[in-house]
Amino acid sequence: MKSNGGVFGRNPTFQNVTVDGTLTANSGISLSSGNITVPSGSGISFASTSDPSIPATSATGTITRTATNVSNNDTVTLGSQVYTFKTTLTPADYEVLIGADSTASLLNLARAINNSGGTPGTDYQVPAANASASAGTIVGSTIPVTALTAGTAGNSIALAETSAQLSVSAATLLGGRAAQGTTSELLADYEEGTFNPTFVTSGTAFTSVTYGANNGGRYIKIGNVVHVQMYVSSVAAIVGSATGALRVGGLPYTSVASSQGTQNGVGVIAVGYGAGFATNGAQNAWVRSNSTVIDLYCTNAITVAPATQLVAANMGTGSVELVMAGTYIAA
Repeated sequence: MKSNGGVFGRNPTFQNVTVDGTLTANSGISLSSGNITVPSGSGISFASTSDPSIPATSATGTITRTATNVSNNDTVTLGSQVYTFKTTLTPADYEVLIGADSTASLLNLARAINNSGGTPGTDYQVPAANASASAGTIVGSTIPVTALTAGTAGNSIALAETSAQLSVSAATLLGGRAAQGTTSELLADYEEGTFNPTFVTSGTAFTSVTYGANNGGRYIKIGNVVHVQMYVSSVAAIVGSATGALRVGGLPYTSVASSQGTQNGVGVIAVGYGAGFATNGAQNAWVRSNSTVIDLYCTNAITVAPATQLVAANMGTGSVELVMAGTYIAA
């Protein structure tokens, strides 16, 4: 790393930094002024010691009792395991003792699911805790159950009952979601620049067009998305024998080839201001497929006719101005 002036120390400051190899930061890089220069074709990798992604969430469900106690041989299914309520344990695996009331029975079920609490072999008989989900603290008349593993697989965990005194939230646990986001990002294709927009035609060119001093455009390209802003200004033009559609040319990148037509899916350009045209002025604009030109259209507001494309004859011979901005997809 080379510095073009600055202050070194525990928190060094630099006016401009050129990175020849790898720049690693344990926390953040703050730019109040100056630049970080990265060789062409490379990128800046933004990584953090803490994961900025959205973590996976676990699927959940509920088992709810009524005020009336369950009956002998009523069952609850959670995942691949079936729990059977018994007035007296036989004892066989996955039996749950029916308590003195519905509250006690629900508590015994929660203990059986977790294989924890109460008196094993008396309140319930299980060889192990449920392999798919755990029971949470009972809230009122409801046991919340949560998948042991976060993610969408939890949405397939079965939840069912065969009791008139119990109900479940759904046939499976729900709400499981996979992790989203990423722990690092690569900004490998970012560019800013200028371009020179011009009035052109699809046929025979204008005899001459003289542009104003402020004619020009700026663009920002991120990946294959190009945002453009432009002021197209001519002070004089000789139309001559020009033919074809009136267009604005000179976009910085060729647009992607679209299979949906000459404009759809490529880019829309907003016309903020237009003046000085010979007849109809530009009100709408589209970037043409696989090109560096913009088609100009006017709309007949009286008859609400479809947009009509401007032709070379619409070009004014005096001062013509267009202010436009928009985004298109580069090839």
